[in-house]
Amino acid sequence: MSFPNLPEVSPAIDINSQQAVDLLLASIAFEELGLSHIINAEAEKIQFVLGTIEGQTPLDPPPTLEDILRTNKSVEHTLRSVLKTQMLLQFKLEDVLDITTTTSSSTTTSSSTTTTSTESTTSTTESTTSTTESTTMTTTESTTTTSTTSTSTTTTNLVEAGSAWGVGTEYGTGNAQYFTLGADEQSKTVVLGLGNNNIDIGSVTVTRDGNTIDVTFETDSPFVMSEVHLEVSNAIPSTSAPGQFTYKFEPGSFFTTHTFEDIDVSAFAGMTIFLAAHAKVFEPE
Repeated sequence: MSFPNLPEVSPAIDINSQQAVDLLLASIAFEELGLSHIINAEAEKIQFVLGTIEGQTPLDPPPTLEDILRTNKSVEHTLRSVLKTQMLLQFKLEDVLDITTTTSSSTTTSSSTTTTSTESTTSTTESTTSTTESTTMTTTESTTTTSTTSTSTTTTNLVEAGSAWGVGTEYGTGNAQYFTLGADEQSKTVVLGLGNNNIDIGSVTVTRDGNTIDVTFETDSPFVMSEVHLEVSNAIPSTSAPGQFTYKFEPGSFFTTHTFEDIDVSAFAGMTIFLAAHAKVFEPE
């Protein structure tokens, strides 16, 4: 595996911005490598139970159907966690690669642009990222030149685009919607629809794991969210006012994905689950 040249770390270390980027890229690569080992281990777990590992002595007594299903459920749960981590690493990688180009902030809706001319040292970095079985291989080549350049820092101006809902059946007021997860369904993905025309700007995914469910909101670029709200019941939600929903995420900043994890639905065993999923959406001006 190829990694960037890393500076020697000591209490008195003094590194420049390019070396900091190299350290961040290397840390992401190591995390991806760890995920690939986890995936391989889970694959071997399934192979062991099935007795398909090369040179393996057949299990005695052989595994029952319950043993196989239990192992499969364990592997599925682990891989689900790996996928969530992989998504976070992807966002982290995109943020790190943006460091060397432009600095953008999505924590305010005001707009400001500052341009200064200064003598600076410019580092050119070429980064190539490829993923195989959830492993990111990062190669960095750096050259340094001294020149006169203009540095521009721009804050993105975001404006409210409106309300978006997990598209299903209209109810209540406005463009409120709810969708369902059948008693025999393990997962479902619906469109995150913006406004009265339900413009497709992302997705809402619900996944069942025994007596709990996870619900993930995700927007497509360039849309971002500032708040998400969720109601889960065994009947059509009694209110279409998102502020009165049971589950809320209102961090005071913008984001592109959020998951409500381990929601207890044991009281709805064998029933259809009704979900109302709302997001407050912003877009660049």
